[in-house]
Amino acid sequence: GPEDIAAIGDGIAAVEKDCGIKAGSTKLIVLIETAAGIERAYEIARASGRIEALALGAEDLTAGLVGYPAYGVDGYDPGEGDEGGSAYEIMRNIVLFAAKPAKG
Repeated sequence: GPEDIAAIGDGIAAVEKDCGIKAGSTKLIVLIETAAGIERAYEIARASGRIEALALGAEDLTAGLVGYPAYGVDGYDPGEGDEGGSAYEIMRNIVLFAAKPAKG
């Protein structure tokens, strides 16, 4: 969750300081792989100024939801053309919409 991202950011800041690296120069790409992560995507995106991007772990996410990796299975497949609206597409859009306002 966002508390974990903030703690990681604090740890990186300490390493940057100890190693003489410019403060804030180390960036993060955060992988969201759980339903709880989807639910808290906006909070996660705002948890650290180091975050450059959010990524969605489709296989792990669907495995957690249905018990096995279901990316590509009906209902979880992103679809093509007019087939949009799958569960995966909805989850991807939640992460996308969370990331944009958090970045500014």
